[in-house]
Amino acid sequence: PDVPKIIVDKNSLAIDKLKPNTSYKFMVYLRDKHGILKTPSADTLIQTQPPDDNNPTDLNAEIYRHNRIDLEWKAAANAYCEILTYTILCTSHPGISYTTNGMRYAIVNLLPMTSYTFTVQSTKADGTFYPGAPVVGKSTWNEDKNNPSDVIVEFLTPRSIRLSWEAPAKRDQTPTLYKIVTNSDKKNAQETELTTMDIQNLSPSTEYVFTVYATPDRVFMLQPGAYVKTKTPDEDAEYTYQATAVSEAAEQMTINWNGDKLIGGQQFEVLTMPADVEPATTNQQFIVIDALDPSKSYEFTVFCIKENKKTPIAYTRGQVLPRGSSPTCQGGCDGSPEKNL
Repeated sequence: PDVPKIIVDKNSLAIDKLKPNTSYKFMVYLRDKHGILKTPSADTLIQTQPPDDNNPTDLNAEIYRHNRIDLEWKAAANAYCEILTYTILCTSHPGISYTTNGMRYAIVNLLPMTSYTFTVQSTKADGTFYPGAPVVGKSTWNEDKNNPSDVIVEFLTPRSIRLSWEAPAKRDQTPTLYKIVTNSDKKNAQETELTTMDIQNLSPSTEYVFTVYATPDRVFMLQPGAYVKTKTPDEDAEYTYQATAVSEAAEQMTINWNGDKLIGGQQFEVLTMPADVEPATTNQQFIVIDALDPSKSYEFTVFCIKENKKTPIAYTRGQVLPRGSSPTCQGGCDGSPEKNL
C-alpha cells in the first residue's frame, strides 16, 4: 500500500521512499494497448535494509506561527558522544538548507498556508550524506491577522456557556464567518457572523476545548484559529444565593432570589436558557419573565452586575405551566430552591 500502481515502457524501474526494514512484494504484468493485464506475471519478494544508524531518528515538526516551523530529532545511534553536523534540506522548496550541531532547529521566514517537506541528514567529512535520512512534512498556518484571538468563556448554567472573541485584525467589507468547534468535532461545528455565541446542551463538570475558526467559504477553516479550554460547573455546586422559579401563567415565570448580603439598588441580570427571550435586568430581587413557551422547561441564572462585571449568584430551573393550568411553585413554595446550586 506504500507504493501506487506504476506504468512504464521499459524493463527497469527504481522505487524510492520505501519503509526501512520492511518486506515488499512486487508483481509485474504485461499490459496491452487496451489496458488489459496479461498473465503470467513476474513477481519478487524483497526486504528493505534497516535504517542507517548514522542518521538521526524520530524527526518531528511543530508549527509555532504562520511563518515558522521547528524541527526536532534524536541523535544518530552511532553518534555516541560525538558532535555531528546535520544538514536540513527542504525537498519541497529547493534552495532552503541549514546546518546545525544541535538536535532542534527553528525555520523562520516561511510562507503562510504553504506545505513544506524537510529531511535531516548526517553530514560526512567530505560533505556528502548518509542514505536513508528521515523526512517530515508540515503546512504553515494562515497569517495571525486572519485569525480570531482571545477567546473568553462566560458560564451561564452548568449546561451552557457563552463564548466571545476578538475579530481578525485583517478584515474586508465582507462579514467574517466563524465556525466554532467543540472538542475537535468539526463535523458538527456551529456557525455565526457575530463575535459571540452561546453553547448549550453541555454536560456539567466536564472539560471542553472550544476552537473558533474564521472561514471564507463555510468549508475551509483558516488555521490555527483560537481556542480556549474550560470545565463546566458541577450541577451540585453551591451558588452564593438561593433562587426559586414560580410559573403563574402559561407563558410566564417569576424568578425570586434572596440573600442577607445583597444590597438594595444593585443591578441584576437574569439569563434564560434556552435563549427564547433576551436577558432581563432589574434592581429588585425578583423578576417576571414573559413570552415563554407553555409546558417548556427552562434554566435561569441570576448575575449581579457591578462595575461592568457580571458574577453568577443564583441558579434554578422550572417548567412553564401548560395552558389552562393553575399556578405552581417550581422551586419550592416555602422559598427553598429546587436545588441549591
